[in-house]
Amino acid sequence: MVYVIGVAGFIGGFVLGLIALRYILKDRSKDDLLQDKSLRMYGAITWLLAALGGATAMACYTHFWG
Repeated sequence: MVYVIGVAGFIGGFVLGLIALRYILKDRSKDDLLQDKSLRMYGAITWLLAALGGATAMACYTHFWG
């Protein structure tokens, strides 16, 4: 069951990461996003928040129900 909670937390964190990127990069044009190589580091924000979401969900599950 902890894996289901972890996957749900990962998906939730991924969604939060995408929302954060949308807010951070809202002033950039589509061409700028496709051509500017320095913006690639922002992709790590999504994966970091996804990993944190999964870890937090599993920690909460094991703390309260484990």
